[in-house]
Amino acid sequence: MDSNINYVFFEEYKKISNLCNDMLQVQNGVTEYINELEKIAGRREPEAQSVLRQLKRMRHLRNLLAHGEGTFEQELCSAQDVEWIRDFHQKLLTQTDPLALYNRKKRRSQSGQQAEQQGRQKEFERLQSKEVKNTGQNDRESEIGGSVVIVGVVLGVVIWLILWIIYY
Repeated sequence: MDSNINYVFFEEYKKISNLCNDMLQVQNGVTEYINELEKIAGRREPEAQSVLRQLKRMRHLRNLLAHGEGTFEQELCSAQDVEWIRDFHQKLLTQTDPLALYNRKKRRSQSGQQAEQQGRQKEFERLQSKEVKNTGQNDRESEIGGSVVIVGVVLGVVIWLILWIIYY
């Protein structure tokens, strides 16, 4: 590492800042990432909570270095801070950071719900189609049944007339 760890940290931080800017399409990418992470940190996402605390700490160190007087001469950052920033940068690049993992899980859940909904819709359509077929069959059966009744009535009337003529 360089003799001044603060410079190394600052340069590494700029990499994640630029990446977050591009990723989230904003000017203050790290802050926006933190805001998004705060939304999910309480949702049983323990890594999100840990990353959120560290990222806020890293942003604070960066702000001290960028806006404080004489801060680069003091050793504000540690080798572990630089290591964490580099590790986080790698997670952003490979989309294994908490926000990317959460969004992936959310998309899977939504696609699962959509598949379930489509399954229910197909079952509904299948049952509806079956009902229409049965209704058509019932209509034919009703027509046949109606014809039988009419024939029966006509035959009854004819037989009654014949019997009436014979006996009267």
